[in-house]
Amino acid sequence: DGSNHDLTRLSPAQQNLVCHVLDKSKVFSNGDETRVFQRFFTSDVDYIKAKVRPASRDFVGLTQMNDDEYKPLSGRGSQDPYATKIEPEPTKIVMLTNPMLMGGEGVTPEQEKQYLKGWKNCIATINKKRPKAVIVCAKVIPPKFWKFLARIRDSIPVLWNDGSVYYSFWLNGFQGLILNSSDFKDETSTQMKWLREQMEQSRMAKPQLFCFCDCDPNDLPPIVQKRLARGRVLSLMGLSNSDAPLDYKIKYTANENLDDGASVKSTDSKEDNDDNSVMRVFGSSMNGLRWLTVDENDEWYSEFQVIEMPDS
Repeated sequence: DGSNHDLTRLSPAQQNLVCHVLDKSKVFSNGDETRVFQRFFTSDVDYIKAKVRPASRDFVGLTQMNDDEYKPLSGRGSQDPYATKIEPEPTKIVMLTNPMLMGGEGVTPEQEKQYLKGWKNCIATINKKRPKAVIVCAKVIPPKFWKFLARIRDSIPVLWNDGSVYYSFWLNGFQGLILNSSDFKDETSTQMKWLREQMEQSRMAKPQLFCFCDCDPNDLPPIVQKRLARGRVLSLMGLSNSDAPLDYKIKYTANENLDDGASVKSTDSKEDNDDNSVMRVFGSSMNGLRWLTVDENDEWYSEFQVIEMPDS
């Protein structure tokens, strides 16, 4: 009816205030953000970008408490007391990969056209299979690639990182961390402090936890990789500096020290002494989809789907 234009005329301060009230009132929960939140923006790309909130390190509609996403589907119940209980299906999300997400250095215009066609095929597959969320992480997301991300169905959240943000999201009882690799070399950085807090919370609450980075996971400092493994991260997913896809494990043994003498030990408790874990690492620069399927029974698995990339 054209009324959305009234919301787009709000100043940034006014928009933040109105969105804060709507969010706390749970107007953005249960998928309603696609109907309401979108009306604050003139373009679909701006709408997708605005769903990441750097100040609170979260994502509109997929927060732990306000949106009740910390609850598994089976724990949410039904408003109808006579409804037949249905066993929930596993939750499927997908991470997009493409050669252009590696930065595009040395890529010819012909190759870029080919990569873009492959990207469009990925989007078409996503719209057909309808995962619960889409994740795209890279140092830079080219403008043309942003344009096609906006063609993903409104009902599918697009969680992104273009090398400028980091945040947490929750979906059907499991947690995801979107990581920015740019400042992990500094132990005093804001993100490193935030990550250590997230890892401590994970060790206490023990949710199913997955991490997604904007680089080849091998580019992350060893101390970061070990902290993720110790924090009970089940899998770290990213890109790959080589043509060969990554698939390996990082093991953490209780109270181990790294080669640089730094320790990831935090207490002297018996739980720390028994604290061993394994993190699975995946990465690819191929055009395709990294599928992640999470079941409520603490089971999960991942598989990579290569998507055709037509000749330019």
